[in-house]
Amino acid sequence: MIIENELDADISGFGLNALSSGLPLNVDLDTTLTVAAGNCYRLLARTLPRYELATPDRIWRHFLDNTGSVTVAEDHVRVDLALRTYTPVLIDAGFPEHDIPIPWWGGRSLRFGFPPR
Repeated sequence: MIIENELDADISGFGLNALSSGLPLNVDLDTTLTVAAGNCYRLLARTLPRYELATPDRIWRHFLDNTGSVTVAEDHVRVDLALRTYTPVLIDAGFPEHDIPIPWWGGRSLRFGFPPR
């Protein structure tokens, strides 16, 4: 039943029932990318209080479907997200303190910014 629930979440969250082509290669690639995306969503959900078991669709609606601005500086890239109802969850999870080094950005790191509460 757990596997069926995960497949249902992937189908509704990523549109797995609308694969790009009837060719086996494309279907295999779509399915593989869907599983990889689901795992990325799961890793994000594990860092958010009270969202550990959230579906990919819920994670998308609450946190990723957002606007903001990107600032590229000499030593970092800063993503300032717009204020939303669920922004305090990201703040409580420690995202403002993250300074994530991204090797392929020429030594720059990723930082998040949030409006004041």
